[in-house]
Amino acid sequence: MGNVHEVARAVDPEAWVVYADIDPTAIVHARQILAGDTRTVFVQANLHDATEILGDPQVKALLDLSRPVCLIMVAILHFLPDTPELHAALRAYHEALAPGSVLVVSHATGDVDEVAELYTRTGTPMVLRDRDALAGLLEGWELVEPGLVHSPSWHPDPADELLADPASYAKLAGVAIRP
Repeated sequence: MGNVHEVARAVDPEAWVVYADIDPTAIVHARQILAGDTRTVFVQANLHDATEILGDPQVKALLDLSRPVCLIMVAILHFLPDTPELHAALRAYHEALAPGSVLVVSHATGDVDEVAELYTRTGTPMVLRDRDALAGLLEGWELVEPGLVHSPSWHPDPADELLADPASYAKLAGVAIRP
């Protein structure tokens, strides 16, 4: 639990983190949380513009993209329709990151039509994808076992009680490595 930079620092106190978002509310919130944090930067940009994000002077000063990094796309891809721009952006991230880089994804799936309808009414439609459609977005990445699975099935904590029906969670999760 916690923000990405907090979780990363719990694992590695020297971790460097870049956030990117286009939402003005997220921008204000991020600036408050990150005030004075010199190992974390926030870029106001659209996920579709990989060149802008990766070319941002703050990002270039913080990250050495010739070394493996972790790209986290959790709970975002289901807000992006299948367009040539999305596929081009995902290819650009893949090509820009060094071999050994890790991609972490989660994505809404399954029977969540009521939730998707609510998002559509807010002007942010949800694109529900099944396992095959999500895998299609990860072209060029090698999935780590167990692959794209319902989130409770992705390396559950041995101390946790196993769910009788992990598919009841309408979220897929997976981790992949850039070869």
